[in-house]
Amino acid sequence: MALLVLGITLSLGIYGASAANVGTGSTGNISSTHFEGSDAKIVSLKSTSSKPVSKSVSTSRKVIKVVIYNGRGSISSCVWGVKTGLHTANTKHLLNGYYFSYSTTKIINYSILSHYNVLVMPGGTSGKNYINAVSSSAIRKFVRTGHGYLGICAGAYSGSRNVDGMYRAWGVAPHVYCKHPYHEGNIKVKILYPGSKLFGSGGTVTMAHYNGPAMYVKGGKAVTFAVYADNHIGYKNYGAIVGDYYYNGRSILSGPHPELDPQHPSILARLVAWTAKVPVVNSLAVIMPNPSSGAVDVSPNKVLKITFSKPVKFGNKLITLKNGSGNSIATTQSISSNVLTLRYKLLSKGVKYIITMASGSVTDISGKAISYYSTSFRVSSLTMAQMKDGISRVQKFFITNHRLPNYVTFGTKKILINNFKEIISAYGLKVNY
Repeated sequence: MALLVLGITLSLGIYGASAANVGTGSTGNISSTHFEGSDAKIVSLKSTSSKPVSKSVSTSRKVIKVVIYNGRGSISSCVWGVKTGLHTANTKHLLNGYYFSYSTTKIINYSILSHYNVLVMPGGTSGKNYINAVSSSAIRKFVRTGHGYLGICAGAYSGSRNVDGMYRAWGVAPHVYCKHPYHEGNIKVKILYPGSKLFGSGGTVTMAHYNGPAMYVKGGKAVTFAVYADNHIGYKNYGAIVGDYYYNGRSILSGPHPELDPQHPSILARLVAWTAKVPVVNSLAVIMPNPSSGAVDVSPNKVLKITFSKPVKFGNKLITLKNGSGNSIATTQSISSNVLTLRYKLLSKGVKYIITMASGSVTDISGKAISYYSTSFRVSSLTMAQMKDGISRVQKFFITNHRLPNYVTFGTKKILINNFKEIISAYGLKVNY
């Protein structure tokens, strides 16, 4: 893909480069990451060729073993997003009774895949590149023999039956067909009833989208968990997240990115769980803070929203916003369905802020309380001069390319264009185009 002056196109489109040479590989090609998030006893789910792993201790959490492809055609930010999303799911216990052990691999063959429960094919340069780059027979055998496949964007294209007018794909979601929209940015996704049962809540959510598929189903027992909520990409009510069955295995294809900002670790965890045939028990939990936990370059007047797995009401209301020095910031708090909103006056540039919710600060409708929760973010440190310089460069880019860049650069820092627009808006500035 072409590099842009102000940004790089994170295109997960269709046509791509030449095929990669794929060797047999070994576990030496696997990079392993393990974040337990507790001292619980870890017991692996059954896998075809690996023994259960256990650690001594008190309570028991079963392991879902996940391998994430990070070889040719994959995009590093998408790989990283899956890892951080699963890490968040582990540390915040977003999937009751289960823990994700995850690794990355640059090579795909059955001998590697057979050590895992689920393969994640993340966002990449194109679905066609994935088809050229990796062993389709290994992936089909893996899913056919009872394992799980999660394909996000490029991985969704390659996992489908067919991309209309373009190519045949792997078909591990054999009843799912793809249309190819061209759109980069956030998008509204409507959660359908099967999705609300899996995710623990319904409604409409905002997700990142970079040319991911709009899907439809022909025959079989495929399940549509979510659809595109409007006609912004020209495919209203087409499938955004769809699950299907392939012999003894399961696949989920997701056009939008649950792993990218705004990140949805709870949705990501449940997508993986469904493909691993893990029953999901939904308790009250935070499924998405906005801004996401650890976010930087946040607008100083950003409205803070925390989305829960169920509709909630105030409990003891011990909810605080503090700066890094521990000073409390006055907020106005409100709840609508499953979303807690905090509003406040303009925050200070470059300062870290922490939102803390004490145990029992909110409850579900039946009165069951939320556990202690904390999330943090940092306000943008951009000066007025930097903002005006950024605006000038964005406007020049628009004149040349007839569209906005994906992000604006300041030295080594890259700020997504929508975030940049929010930041400058807080100071009465805007991009004219």
